[in-house]
Amino acid sequence: MSNPTPPPGWYPDPQNPQESRWWDGRSWGPATASPTTTAQAIPTHPAVVLGTGVFVLAIASLVFFWIPVLGLLLAAGALAWSIASLTRNLRTWKVVSATVMSSVSLVLGVALMASFAGGNDDPTPTVASGSATDEATEAAPGAPQSSAPGSKEPRDKQQKSESHGSEGAATYGKQPRSEREFVTIVTDGFRSFDKADTDLQQSEAIRKRNEKVCSDVGSTADSWTGVVVDVGANGEGKAWVEVEVAPNVTVLTWNNALSDTFDDTLIAPGSSMFENLVAMKEGDKVTFSGEFVRDDDACVQTTNVTQYFSGVDPQFLMRFSQIDAR
Repeated sequence: MSNPTPPPGWYPDPQNPQESRWWDGRSWGPATASPTTTAQAIPTHPAVVLGTGVFVLAIASLVFFWIPVLGLLLAAGALAWSIASLTRNLRTWKVVSATVMSSVSLVLGVALMASFAGGNDDPTPTVASGSATDEATEAAPGAPQSSAPGSKEPRDKQQKSESHGSEGAATYGKQPRSEREFVTIVTDGFRSFDKADTDLQQSEAIRKRNEKVCSDVGSTADSWTGVVVDVGANGEGKAWVEVEVAPNVTVLTWNNALSDTFDDTLIAPGSSMFENLVAMKEGDKVTFSGEFVRDDDACVQTTNVTQYFSGVDPQFLMRFSQIDAR
């Protein structure tokens, strides 16, 4: 009995078993063929299609890792696809490269999400019991109470302006004229933002607030005073700090190296500022100087992820040049 003829498909080359060769059911395809002949006579090998697909998806995940949800989905999909390909012995250079790129994209995406959730957008920073912020709230008789620590509800807008009179001076120290102007502009911005009915009106309220800060105050802080609401170190040992200058108005550095890549706000070990911060804790009163980090269209920018919190609880990014305890 003769052996049955194999069906069409890719089989080891009889002359070179390490290579694959197309069998059309009657004869072998040419070992060497021009691109035209190959495209017409020999179908594309599945490994080529799979390898190219996962390679392209991995590149997309690396390009868009900074988009919170999309980046993670692309990275996870590319990694799962590449691992599945490897388990099927499709170990081409494209599949291996896709595995590496998607793994890097996934790590970067998770790190970025963690930095956003790490506290740079908390509208009511938690401070130590009996801290300066709590004292300011208690010192304003009849004023509405602030939300509970960790709550996402901003404090009442009227309390912001009322508590920054004589009580504010006792809480934050005697502030220079430029700082008082800054606080006035920002608290006036709360009211404009609160009256806005649409996202466009809210965006315009923020733009006008920032524009007025730039024109009336400028981009520098000189011997301003405030209260430390958060201080710590990132994975590289650099210090980060957040200082409150009025209720729900803070100036701060980034708290992670990834976000700080182009802004250079983190404070390196060995500097006098770093040594001063080591001795500080939440609730300490400080005097500080520095320069606001510019935005694309203004001399100040906020670290808030959403427009809403940028309007009701702005956190202004600053490169500190001096921070001293009072």
